[in-house]
Amino acid sequence: MPLEAIVKTDEILERINHHPELSLMVRRQSYRRILQEEQRASTLVEIPARDRRESSIVRPKLRRHQEAWNYVIQNGINMKVLENLGFILEPKENVEVGFRKIGVMIGKYFALSSFDNIPRKMHEFYEFLQDTDVHPILLAIGAHIGMVREHPYRDGNGRAARILEAFILRQANYTPPIIMANEKAEYMEKMTATLGNRFSRSSSLLEPTPTEQKLHKFIAERVLRSMRNLETELENRRMYRVSFETWGAEQEQFGRITQRYVRRQHQRRRTAPTVMIDDENNSIGLTGNLSQSDVENFFSRYEKILGPVTVESVDTYADLPIQTLPRLGGRTAEERRKDTESIHTMYNGK
Repeated sequence: MPLEAIVKTDEILERINHHPELSLMVRRQSYRRILQEEQRASTLVEIPARDRRESSIVRPKLRRHQEAWNYVIQNGINMKVLENLGFILEPKENVEVGFRKIGVMIGKYFALSSFDNIPRKMHEFYEFLQDTDVHPILLAIGAHIGMVREHPYRDGNGRAARILEAFILRQANYTPPIIMANEKAEYMEKMTATLGNRFSRSSSLLEPTPTEQKLHKFIAERVLRSMRNLETELENRRMYRVSFETWGAEQEQFGRITQRYVRRQHQRRRTAPTVMIDDENNSIGLTGNLSQSDVENFFSRYEKILGPVTVESVDTYADLPIQTLPRLGGRTAEERRKDTESIHTMYNGK
């Protein structure tokens, strides 16, 4: 059920937020990589399998997806952004800036509201997105479903829905769900079934049918998967500076021996530690899946040769003033406890 994935995701955020050795720089780099992976997956899921290797088809769509993401990042979510997003994604199909001016269908099954109603429906959708009482993962799922349901553009609605979803998650410092091309059939099946429930007014985000719960679970599990990837990257790239009280030939030679030893021992591993000699600052830089105590214990064995050393984590959350800390999770422990209780009630009816 979605509750389990959401709770596990919040636990990961809690660990990242309070880990004293994780790097802010690595977190930013890792998030960018995950976001790029999501943008590519979001684009490919809309392209027929036969065309996915055609760069002349894929590259323009990827470029426009990035432009649309940048537009949302720069402006946030407001009515003007919602009006313009479709045109940025598909300027050839969405010939007019703004919402569609024609009737459309989702697949073969659902005839959507008259285009005359779209501005009112999208304003209601925008008001829904302002609900801060809903857990961010659920709100993102609601944005995803709501955007697809309203289908405000001639084309690009699925990508726009996933951009809004990723943006809402980013605001609360979650990573986006990545729906791979080989998961497209399952995703489309669950989305289509959910839309059937939504059109019959038998389901909503906060009172979902068992059918819609399956889509919630599908998306929440992919948020959890990308968050696990983020945590793994952060752990594998912890950064330390080993400073020596005195710096001479012995210390420099030891650093270079350590450098060669690490390369030999880990040459076939993607997550191999790295060792950098910093002569100017009388120090050695270490990056890898190592704890501070691991590094301290290693160098303490050679203290008689090297002299006293100081080991410190580099570029961690602890380096920042408290007011500038990123809002990892964005919610207090009490808020998260209430989130868990409300989600449990929603899905279990008690």
